[in-house]
Amino acid sequence: TTLFRSALDAMGFSVPYPTGFFTIGWLGHPRIFFFAQDLSAQVFGWNLGSIRVPAALSGLLMVATGYLFSRILFGRAAGLAAAALTATSVAQITYARVGLNNGPSELAYSVAFVLLAVIWRSGSLLAAAALGIAAGLGVYMYFGSRPLPFVCLGVLIVFLVVQRGWRATR
Repeated sequence: TTLFRSALDAMGFSVPYPTGFFTIGWLGHPRIFFFAQDLSAQVFGWNLGSIRVPAALSGLLMVATGYLFSRILFGRAAGLAAAALTATSVAQITYARVGLNNGPSELAYSVAFVLLAVIWRSGSLLAAAALGIAAGLGVYMYFGSRPLPFVCLGVLIVFLVVQRGWRATR
């Protein structure tokens, strides 16, 4: 099954000559998530529960990033509503309970959008640097994250255009 193949690929990090976590693994999937599964298995033992821990943690962090994104842009009530919706989302619960790399891919997107919100509010260069790191790591999570750097770049360009127009009206 898919989870078993994921575990076998994760075991490749425990051998004396690992292939590296910025390479391609099973079925062309980026291997950084399998590295996280290996670390989890080293801590909790080799079982199905331990290789699901990284996906479960990403699901938990998605609730926090949903709250932060909405709180930064729309206020506390919207943040709480977003956290509640994220925590009860069927897709999010599904990705968080299986040991696949779809959930961490979503987490990369949500972290990137939280950082975009921080940049929108504060113009922080540190947040922009962290955004680049989040988008770059997202590329190594799952195929679905590969457009993330381009999406972030597009949002930043729109932000600059809107900010320029907003500042001209002040």
